Amino acid sequence: MIVVIEGSDDTGKTVLAKEFVKMGFEYVHNGKPEPGTDLFQFYLNQVAGAADQPTVFDRLHLGEMVYGPIMRDKSLITVEQLRLINRLAYGLGGVIVFCDTDADETVDRWRSRIEDEYVKELPQIRAVIKAFRDLAGAEFAHHIGFRHYDMM
Repeated sequence: MIVVIEGSDDTGKTVLAKEFVKMGFEYVHNGKPEPGTDLFQFYLNQVAGAADQPTVFDRLHLGEMVYGPIMRDKSLITVEQLRLINRLAYGLGGVIVFCDTDADETVDRWRSRIEDEYVKELPQIRAVIKAFRDLAGAEFAHHIGFRHYDMM
């Protein structure tokens, strides 16, 4: 089984991923991509490589669609490539989880850890929060089986 956990900074992705690790899942964390990496092929290889063992991804391809345009003015994968990676993950029994929380709480947690964060500016983190919500709505809210849980 493949679990992809996505969402803006400081929404609980790593905390959730570590719960899967306790259940025997392999943990893969993806951060800022290395320059020159073919991200489409990189993400395809990661998903395909996880076919034989339960794996939880703490960020995968969806973050590129958010962080790329905000941090580099462009995504290094296309919407069509995102959908192909999704199809591969789903075909292998995967699920995609979006973590989200109150935007002000997210910003407060981000401020307390800003030295360790990729995003350093308040307008950028607010843009990241909005972009993940927009992406979740545009690409996933219409899917059968989409669920929203309010954990507060």
